[in-house]
Amino acid sequence: MTSERELTVEEVETLLRVHPETVRIWLRAGRFPHARRLSRRAGWSIPREDVDALGREDPPEAGQ
Repeated sequence: MTSERELTVEEVETLLRVHPETVRIWLRAGRFPHARRLSRRAGWSIPREDVDALGREDPPEAGQ
């Protein structure tokens, strides 16, 4: 469903060592600007580049 350059919420959570709900909060807040919602069932497709860019920043708080 996603290419190797596209990640799921669970993959991002593992890479960044955060709770899955934190990733979802970041998605709703626009921290992954190129992410797209595939469907309610399929979830999100998050470009690896967006995750790498976030990983270079100071870790944000879950509410940001």
